[in-house]
Amino acid sequence: MLNVFNLRLTKGTRMNLLHGFRTVLCFGLSVLIGGGPTLSYAAVVNWVPDADGNWNTATNWSSNPVLPLAGDDVTINVAGVRTITHNSGTHTIQSLSLSEILALSGGILEVTGTTTLNAGGSIQLSGGTLKNTTVQQNGANKLTFNSSGSNILDNVLVKGDLDLSGTSNRVTFLNNTVVQTEAGGTPGVINVTGQSAILSYDGTAGWARTLSEYDDQPGQ
Repeated sequence: MLNVFNLRLTKGTRMNLLHGFRTVLCFGLSVLIGGGPTLSYAAVVNWVPDADGNWNTATNWSSNPVLPLAGDDVTINVAGVRTITHNSGTHTIQSLSLSEILALSGGILEVTGTTTLNAGGSIQLSGGTLKNTTVQQNGANKLTFNSSGSNILDNVLVKGDLDLSGTSNRVTFLNNTVVQTEAGGTPGVINVTGQSAILSYDGTAGWARTLSEYDDQPGQ
């Protein structure tokens, strides 16, 4: 009977049931072993609608009814040019493959593996924190920053030039944030050429050159 029932489900429904089942199973195991942290089983999670939307809306994800979890490999790639907004909360995933625009305007996004910016992909920091990840930039597909004093890279390895060439662009490096070339070599380049642009740091930052080269300069 179980096999017959399973055949009648759509592919998407089976995926959602499996994702939901693993969430319940992990919660149950956590309780059984003494109330420890929830265990996570890795899954591939995709952004579903060919539309703009919010990270915190579960129906936007193939993992519905839950958001992507700590062990998940997340892919955001649809036909149109779309903006996904992360504006609140703390979320942890395993990896991120991004071919759309991610507006990180609030909260914390932790990616414990690699964040890959594919063709069409970028992360626009406008008040949020990106944490514990390696960001693989690809040419024009890169990190960008606005004037918010809350733009934070926390223990991030950036592969590719870091660009603060816009007016009042701003970012803070926390802990072991390092900038390398796209290929992973040194020295990496940080362009702080925008008028009133600010690069600050707290903790241990990986400077490829002397700090004076990263002071804000008048716009060109």
